[in-house]
Amino acid sequence: MDKVGYRGPTLRYEHAVKIYSSAGRFQAGGKILRTIAEMSEEDIDVKPEEALAYYKKAADMFEMDEYSKAPHSQCMLKVAELSAEVGKYEDAAKIFEKEGEKALHNSMLQFGAREHFLKAGIMWMCAGDPVTASIAVERYMSEDPRLATSREGELLQDITQAFSNNDVDAFVDALHKYDSVTRLDAWKTEMLCKVKEIMAPSAENQVNDVDLT
Repeated sequence: MDKVGYRGPTLRYEHAVKIYSSAGRFQAGGKILRTIAEMSEEDIDVKPEEALAYYKKAADMFEMDEYSKAPHSQCMLKVAELSAEVGKYEDAAKIFEKEGEKALHNSMLQFGAREHFLKAGIMWMCAGDPVTASIAVERYMSEDPRLATSREGELLQDITQAFSNNDVDAFVDALHKYDSVTRLDAWKTEMLCKVKEIMAPSAENQVNDVDLT
């Protein structure tokens, strides 16, 4: 399907999804729904909640196909990221946690678990609860012993401790240290700026000083 726009072909695509679903072709239906989600995400006139809803529908469709575990996870991770963008931090955290736990039980995906747990921890901080964030991070370290010595794990522990202590300087220093080796992506940067704002709402947001472009 060519991405020729969002509004025009959406109804036609949704009709195709119903046909595929009725025929038990859930993978095909999921692919169409993911395409709609991607088109809606690219359309600046469409609210992120709409893209989020289509990614969730795509994930639900993929979940009904036993050979679509990978696309199901990919769509759920998009649901998590978009949930965070609309302020649903706890929902996002729980999705990242679930995907992290799933990755730990797949030898081919274990390395990616640390990324999911890092994002989950950031989400709990965005929710503004240092106690819950600290407890969650301790749980991640217990579930994945390799996380503690990874760069993602070290960053997560450092920023969680800084958040608990409301130590803005330590928070920013930890980000600079990590970013000097592994660049923080745009989504993490946006979310970490929100955490920084919780810590120091009246201060200039130093997280933006980390060059992420």
